[in-house]
Amino acid sequence: MPPTIIKSHALEILASSIKSVHPATLFKQKIKYDGQVLNINKRSFDLKKYNEVIVVGAGKASAAMAYELESILTDMISGGLVITNYGNRASCKRIEIKEAGHPLSDKNGLAASGKILNQVKNLAENDLAICLISGGASALMEIPVDEVSLSDLIKLNNLLLSCGAEIQEINVVRKHISQIKGGQLSKHIYPATCVSLIISDVIGDPIDIIASGPTCADTSTFFDACRVINKYNLHNSIPAAIKSYLQNGLGDKAKETPKPGDAVLSKSTIFTIGSSEIAKTEAGKTAKSFGYKTLLIRDPVQGEASDAAKKMVDFIKKQNLDKPIAIIWGGETTVSLKGKGKGGRNQEFVLAALHEIKDSLKKPFVFLSCGTDGRDGPTDAAGAIIDELTFPKAQDQTLDISFFLKNNDSYPFFESLNALIKTGPTGANVMDIGIFLS
Repeated sequence: MPPTIIKSHALEILASSIKSVHPATLFKQKIKYDGQVLNINKRSFDLKKYNEVIVVGAGKASAAMAYELESILTDMISGGLVITNYGNRASCKRIEIKEAGHPLSDKNGLAASGKILNQVKNLAENDLAICLISGGASALMEIPVDEVSLSDLIKLNNLLLSCGAEIQEINVVRKHISQIKGGQLSKHIYPATCVSLIISDVIGDPIDIIASGPTCADTSTFFDACRVINKYNLHNSIPAAIKSYLQNGLGDKAKETPKPGDAVLSKSTIFTIGSSEIAKTEAGKTAKSFGYKTLLIRDPVQGEASDAAKKMVDFIKKQNLDKPIAIIWGGETTVSLKGKGKGGRNQEFVLAALHEIKDSLKKPFVFLSCGTDGRDGPTDAAGAIIDELTFPKAQDQTLDISFFLKNNDSYPFFESLNALIKTGPTGANVMDIGIFLS
């Protein structure tokens, strides 16, 4: 196929995958309402039996989720509040939308989270709280324990985000210095009924890790949180107040998060309505419609971005590229920051892939990796895209790939080559999607 057609196909496949996990699509597929009974994944809730129905939550997709839910339930919603990241709001009539900091919490997020807690604490036994949870909620919806300040929290999260820790590990620590994570939102909602609608941005869709599991039981402990701190040698770097609080937890002097079987979780029901698998499957369908032999990589791509990129390129080189082929993957890599450059995990992943491919494929291709939420790291890009012309263009501009990789400086590299993907906020968030076409 001509190179321009391949690139056009890749971007259309990307768009279709993101659309498939947008709340507008997911809610139409998963949620039905007849004016009285709300059906979610074949479970029924008679809304007429509740005195109050409020909607709360947080995440990068939460504003779009709130908009779609409000359009379905209309006047059944009494009120509520969801928190999303800056620039990602939606226009709702009954549900208040607040914007706050991500990936680092800020005072707006803490204030909005406090307002959510005040709302749910006032619920009675015959009330219903619908919680809308998506990726990003760990930073957006937060109230640290009294001993920990916002500046302490920010310092901790900076350390965790830059040390190479997996999101599962990061959230274990977050849960144990929080008043809202690890099932504690459900604890405040009880004895009212709690129904959570979740769009997953975590590998394997574990509900206790997504957004730090605010409405489900937490099986992790203070011991697990301290183990993460020690694993990444952060013991001497974290704020003294956090170190002291975690130590108190080890000595049973701080309260643990709700565990399986806790009565405060007995009226909590959770539905995962969106995930990376849905996005990958839709991408595969679109690729097949364009005539590509399509391979969906079921195992999630994870680990250090550069290492994962090398493995992906090795896999690609083993395939028969004589006929049109599409390889689709999803997941979420990490980047251990060693330089002071600008970029994100997707951009670093693609740059590392370019370093491996260079000019070795000898035929037209497209390789991209993109955050489904439209944001990759602290940049305005969602990811990056390369083809068979990228390496010679880099050579023409004397751009040394190794230098940019060592400095974690993928953004200016791709900006120089007009190879950044910029979607803007998508309203979706199911980790990253990767596409190779040839």
